[in-house]
Amino acid sequence: MVARCSRDSWDEAAGVAAQAQAIRDRAVVLAHTDGKVWEDALAALGNAQAKDASDARRDFALEQKLERAAAAPLEIAELGADVAALAALAGVRPGDERLARARASQQAADDAAARLLGPTR
Repeated sequence: MVARCSRDSWDEAAGVAAQAQAIRDRAVVLAHTDGKVWEDALAALGNAQAKDASDARRDFALEQKLERAAAAPLEIAELGADVAALAALAGVRPGDERLARARASQQAADDAAARLLGPTR
């Protein structure tokens, strides 16, 4: 919004506005994808639990669905990083309370990644 309203006074406004639109469009697709792959994974899990015997094809399909269900939130997180970078470019100032929220989100993401990846050597 700021970029669209600042085209006359900010040389980078058109580029920032285009990036913001692309991020918005990607976010809509990812939100839909996340819901769909989550539902698919839950259905596959339910199907696998309902059957007693192991089935290699079913297990492989389940693994693929779980992989897709895990990938979508990671893509959303990556998109969040793009949003933060664009916000910094568009004018988040040092005293802005949103900067503190962005830093808290970054710290939470760093903490989650550290828990998932374990200690580095």
